[in-house]
Amino acid sequence: IALSLCLKRESTSENTLSAAVMIILAISPFAILNIGFQLSVLATFGILVIAVPIINSLKEIFENKIIMGLVACAITSISAMITCLPVLIYAFSSVSLVGVITNLLISSAVTIALSLGIIGLMVGLVSPVISGGVLYIASFVIKYINMCINKMGSLPFAMIEVPRWSAL
Repeated sequence: IALSLCLKRESTSENTLSAAVMIILAISPFAILNIGFQLSVLATFGILVIAVPIINSLKEIFENKIIMGLVACAITSISAMITCLPVLIYAFSSVSLVGVITNLLISSAVTIALSLGIIGLMVGLVSPVISGGVLYIASFVIKYINMCINKMGSLPFAMIEVPRWSAL
């Protein structure tokens, strides 16, 4: 984004993602073999290409912001999962059946935990005591996130095994 501003060119999310991928691969070419890198790029691509256009078109239909927020979370999660699915199947030979529901349960909590963490760190520069309180509250949100992931992931139907060739 900064480079596009320097070049006085308009930046798009897709171009920014492409530039980030090229820079990372220029610095570390073997990052392409890292499953975390692959899934991050695919998930971001899915959100940009599938979720954003759908969410933008649905904003006119859902006037209630809470319902629209839940729909947007579900669409975002499904879009990321769709684009990551071939790599997940190839790498792990399994598919999560509870991933979208889990994401809906924790998406707001993740935002709250990250916000509290940043606030706690910034306040820590001025008052370590207040910072400790803010980070203590954040720890409860993080415990909720971990509990949701553990409970949903331990369900007997949470994952299904699929043949590796189905990634194709």
